[in-house]
Amino acid sequence: MTTTVQAPPPAAVPTRAATAGPPEGPRSRRWLLGFWAVVFVLLLAVQPGRQTFDTKLGVTVAPRRFFSDLGQLWHGQNSFGGIQDQYIGYAWPMLPFHWLADLVNLPVWLAERLWMSLIVAVAFWGALRLAERLRVGSGASRLLAATAYATWPVFTAVIGSTSAAALPGAFLPWVLLPLADERYTARVAALRSALVVPFMGGVNAASTLASLLPVGLYLLSRPAGPRRRKLIAWWTPAMIVATAWWWIPLLLLGVYGENFLPFIETARTTTDTMSATEALRGGGNWVAYLHFGEAWLPAGWTVASSVLVIVCSALAAGLGLAGLARRDVPERRWLVLTVLVTALVLIAGYGGASGAPFHGVVQDWLDGWLSPFRNIYKFQTGLALALVLGLAHLVGAAAASRSARRPVRGRRFAPL
Repeated sequence: MTTTVQAPPPAAVPTRAATAGPPEGPRSRRWLLGFWAVVFVLLLAVQPGRQTFDTKLGVTVAPRRFFSDLGQLWHGQNSFGGIQDQYIGYAWPMLPFHWLADLVNLPVWLAERLWMSLIVAVAFWGALRLAERLRVGSGASRLLAATAYATWPVFTAVIGSTSAAALPGAFLPWVLLPLADERYTARVAALRSALVVPFMGGVNAASTLASLLPVGLYLLSRPAGPRRRKLIAWWTPAMIVATAWWWIPLLLLGVYGENFLPFIETARTTTDTMSATEALRGGGNWVAYLHFGEAWLPAGWTVASSVLVIVCSALAAGLGLAGLARRDVPERRWLVLTVLVTALVLIAGYGGASGAPFHGVVQDWLDGWLSPFRNIYKFQTGLALALVLGLAHLVGAAAASRSARRPVRGRRFAPL
């Protein structure tokens, strides 16, 4: 006769503390290579054979001559000569790349597409590795979040026309990575973080500083104790040194150059497009809305006017906020603080429907002593990073919850 007994209960699932170790996730560089290849092919498909005007034409067309001009403030080649603006900011990493491309006789249009694809790939891989380091989301949701970050409207609007403006945001996750690694001492973590900052470039000081705001908030949100004090004490001077190659020439430009800020955009212009919804979805760049019979920034105009892009980016932002609203999201203090601070900076000067009550004062400040930060869309990078991490957590938690509710198929009784 065969008797049966009830099978023993399944073994308990180890807790997070019990499974401490390397963060799970798709660490294989094949993901990076595959993502880069797709982006590169897509960029090649857009007007192949034609180059774009990427801020400074000399960087892409004559990089060696451009490099030889970096050692002097005065440039006499154009018109009656003058002091060129932000020349030194291209010294790294954009100028060396195009110098090498010129050295191997790579066509300019192909070098531009390769450069743009590398920036997008850097943003993707950095966001993925940061999500792994912070243990946010699951393997699949981290891939989704990294893809969302690399293609966030704040980047896609400018990547084809002002690629240097996308560099700070692309390298933002990489600046955070060493600081989030508890294996390093505070000194080593701060110095490794500072070594990444030059890759943000120095074309626009405001863009670099705006993308470093979330890093400062990360340090301030660390638990009180010796490590936080040491991180701040080491990181602050390291940052000053790491950016000296562009802020010292910038000071010289301020002394001897012409202050052109009063003659270009105004605070009202730069804030009119920064409503709360546009700020959240990364579509607040006012230049993207310029259309004079032809879009000033074709990709930016798509971000501003395409229904599909608007719906998808708004959905991603909304899901990101929902993820950050969960109490179980890792690094919730830092992520929520980043969203609140960057959102306040972005919408404080908006005077449209349901705008800030003090927008007039803020606009006066942006036209005055805060004029270097008048293009406030540059602060959208930190908001984008926080939202995609929230997206990763929400999708990962939803998948885990669905898996937990799924019934386990198998025998209820085991034969003796």
